[in-house]
Amino acid sequence: MDKVYCDTNIFLDYFYNRKDRLRPLGDFAFAFFSKGWNCRFHLIVSDWLMKELRNHLDQSQVGDILNHFKDKKKLIFVKMQDNDIKESKGYENPDDALHAILAKKASADYLATRNIRDYEDCESLVRVILPEFL
Repeated sequence: MDKVYCDTNIFLDYFYNRKDRLRPLGDFAFAFFSKGWNCRFHLIVSDWLMKELRNHLDQSQVGDILNHFKDKKKLIFVKMQDNDIKESKGYENPDDALHAILAKKASADYLATRNIRDYEDCESLVRVILPEFL
């Protein structure tokens, strides 16, 4: 079964039901999480992701999603360390690179994000995909 690290923007798409000019990003995020809830993949989260999410969402919102994975034993947690932060500074987008570094650390098969371009220099760390392509 695949292991997927999910970037912050997918959570925000889901909770804010975001759309761009052409696509229902909230619907794509719901479909992505539903696949995980239905045991198509394990979800990887990190303390870095949780920190970013706390800047935008309250803990109960995040818990709503994560508890579905936790109940099915499909949630994997990875903790950042000082060396991960130091390594991320060598990338063009250190905040996003830290997600990619943590995804690799957790042996993720994919990193799902809406912002593919932000991860262009992280391709050697993890395969980056749009959530609807999982």
